[in-house]
Amino acid sequence: GEVYVVGVDTDEQIQQVFLDSSYVPEGRWPNADLASMLDVSTWATAKNGTLYGYIYDPEMESTNINWDNAIATINPDDRVLSYTRTVYNFTGTSFNYNIPLPDDKSRPQQEYIGSPYFLKGILEAVDAPGEWYHDVAAKKLYMQWDGKSLDGRVSYRVKDFCVDVVQEDPAHPAEIGNLQMHSCTFIVTNANGASVHDVNVSYPTYARTLRNREINQDHGPPPNVTLVSGNNTVVERVSLVHSNVAGIEFIGYGNTLRV
Repeated sequence: GEVYVVGVDTDEQIQQVFLDSSYVPEGRWPNADLASMLDVSTWATAKNGTLYGYIYDPEMESTNINWDNAIATINPDDRVLSYTRTVYNFTGTSFNYNIPLPDDKSRPQQEYIGSPYFLKGILEAVDAPGEWYHDVAAKKLYMQWDGKSLDGRVSYRVKDFCVDVVQEDPAHPAEIGNLQMHSCTFIVTNANGASVHDVNVSYPTYARTLRNREINQDHGPPPNVTLVSGNNTVVERVSLVHSNVAGIEFIGYGNTLRV
């Protein structure tokens, strides 16, 4: 396919890209589309020789790419959570990652053999139609596409919240209803008897780099989680689809979630 280059007016790393309303995956190896990107059976696999802070996989050599400074998403020992780490000391068949995964030192080394992982975050990873890479310093977005032209409207995620409501008066409950949102979500704070209803959100929350809770730096859930904070709020007929991190978080008491 052709590689298209578009200037983008942002100093921040782009998190998600869309063609019209369809998700476009970031360039990665092994390649994956929306349907398979979270299926670890489609990821690469750490082979014998993998150690704490080090992944060995001869299949990386077939890419003919220097993956130094790329982002590795690793699912150690097929755990529930995955983590992202920066690649360095890439040799063609192996690499180190920068921050130890939680509990690495206390776990047997052999448990990391067979761990699924994939690589992204460099221009060379854009090697198949329907992939992108953002050069933050140059303010350029690269996309590879089939055909003679990129037929559609290219957009990218620019904010976390479409609706951010702070209930200021307990006597006048906040209400969010009858809305369609795309690539953003909603947050309600200081709620008292608030109502959230008939809201459909696609791609509400997304984390390009995945945080972890077990070590002190860069810990906790992503800051863009869909949030209802307060008491006695009713949330009903609300759908959130296509998020790689959190669903909806409730803080407070007496809150109700109805399907």
